[in-house]
Amino acid sequence: MSLSDWDLLAFDENAQASDGTIKGFITGTACEIRKNWLYVRDEDAWVGGRRFVKPTIAEVQSGDLYLSGFEIVAVRGPQEAIFVQVTAAQYKKQEKGEPYQPPDVRRMAGIGCCGYYVPFAEVLAEEGLDPREWAEESSGGFGGGGEPEKRLFTFQKLGGDEVRTFERDPDSGYETRWVGVLLATLAAFVAWLKSTGSSDAHNAWVDAIEKAEPLRANQGDRYFARNAGVPLSVTPVGKQQTPVLEQLHESAKKE
Repeated sequence: MSLSDWDLLAFDENAQASDGTIKGFITGTACEIRKNWLYVRDEDAWVGGRRFVKPTIAEVQSGDLYLSGFEIVAVRGPQEAIFVQVTAAQYKKQEKGEPYQPPDVRRMAGIGCCGYYVPFAEVLAEEGLDPREWAEESSGGFGGGGEPEKRLFTFQKLGGDEVRTFERDPDSGYETRWVGVLLATLAAFVAWLKSTGSSDAHNAWVDAIEKAEPLRANQGDRYFARNAGVPLSVTPVGKQQTPVLEQLHESAKKE
């Protein structure tokens, strides 16, 4: 899936909208939400001959770990999402007899998710299949030129090899459409974030996130803005615009 298939919503340590990146206190270290995973980057720890391009040293899908000065907590969420919280701390020398000096802290928390809605749940219900027993595998279409004459939805039986594919007419409400981060996904993210800590600082940060205006942007649009000067559409959840790549595709079809 291309970068334009993915949406991003993230917050920094001040509960302000973030681009999904955080720099560490160790020189040359950083983390970035990319598609629906997290990249960890460390200039000094990178080793040639491995799968990652310098300075990336790791890809996190889920789990709890401490790496390159970052404390990372990540889980999977709706919309094929990663929910992630990253904390970097720089501790200060404590002088005997002097008041405690709290560390300097940087935080980032965010969602990287598929921004296209595919009506898998509707098809499962119509076919009488239990979503606890069947996993979404793929969707697509076939037919003559232009729009596909049929849309295909494929599912695989959990714990087995059985695969079932169902056809739907393209003009009957089964189209894939851009929705960005959904409100339900944002609510699940905030609920998860509340469960990841109990300190006063953490609770105050999450409270501020819950009260802040959540702003999202298409990840492919961020790439075009950064590399081609295309204006970036950053909108509140629920007010998303069609990604630039889809707009270009639609324009090409009309020519």
